[in-house]
Formats: sequence, structure tokens, C-alpha cells
Amino acid sequence: MRDTIKHYRHSILPNPLTNVQAQPELAPLLASLRPHDYQAILPVPFYHVGSEDMDLTLDDDNRHSLHSYQLALRTNLPLMATKLSRTPPVHAKLLRSVFDSAGPAPELRRQLVANGKPVLVLYDQSYHDGTDSLAARQTNPYARQLVEAGASFPTNQHLTLLAQSGKLHLYRWDVR
Repeated sequence: MRDTIKHYRHSILPNPLTNVQAQPELAPLLASLRPHDYQAILPVPFYHVGSEDMDLTLDDDNRHSLHSYQLALRTNLPLMATKLSRTPPVHAKLLRSVFDSAGPAPELRRQLVANGKPVLVLYDQSYHDGTDSLAARQTNPYARQLVEAGASFPTNQHLTLLAQSGKLHLYRWDVR
């Protein structure tokens, strides 16, 4: 047992989801953040993996979803993006409406406003400045359109920049 414990302590790779030392890019984002002031995290580009309707599936980029999972675990806030199996299409459509030109669907807007807290937006600029080609890799035109819509989301929704670490930005979204 001693040898097994010794092996696990020194030979296993650290868990990137829970090991704070494996998340140096998040430290500047979290330095002055008060998570209890927010209701949820919206990662941009948005991803929704696992809908029963394949047209509503937007495959994530592992690096981006890892950052959003790490942020969710560190802040104890729920994610608005998802990577599940067989989620109802109506949920995917509702969440995708956040990126419509008119903003979220009225039903979702009411829910977000009723909570009384802003949404924390994790925005990765590398997907919108040409550094990463996530949009071009999408074979589904609706998914490509959704990734591209994320580029103007901070401007269209009048987000407030809270912190920046490299190409990662944290914004406050006061849903109106």
C-alpha cells in the first residue's frame, strides 16, 4: 500500500480541472472577481454538444471548454454551455438565441433578468482574431454562424470588461 500511494503521489499527472498550478492563465482573471455576484458563466465561443438534433450541436474546442470547466469549478458557478448527451433541442435553441441579433429569446431573457445577477462571460479572443480556426473547422453552417456571432457579442450586448489574461477576457453581462 505504501508503494502504491507513493507511486500515485509522484507518477500521476495532475488533474487539469482541479490543480490550480495547471491553470496559470486563470489567476489574473480571478484575482478580483467576486463569484457570488454572478448567476452563471457563458463561454464565448459558445458550445453545445449532445443535442438530439445534430444541427444544434456545436462541437467545442478542448482548450476552450477546459478553461470554462476550470472557471466553473473555481467559482462554483454553473455553465450555460454544455457537453452532455441527449439534451432536448428546445434547450439548445433557447441557449443559442443569446447570440441572435435581437438577443436572448424572451423566455430566457425573463429568467436571466429575474435572477437579479449579471452573467459572467468567458471570452476567448483567439477564436475571433484568426489565431484559431474553430469557425472554419465547423462542417455545420449553423455552428459556424454561432461561432462567428461570438466575435461581436461583447459589443452588441454592451459587456463590461472585468479582467484579461492573454487572449482570455472576463466580461460582466447585465442582461436587460
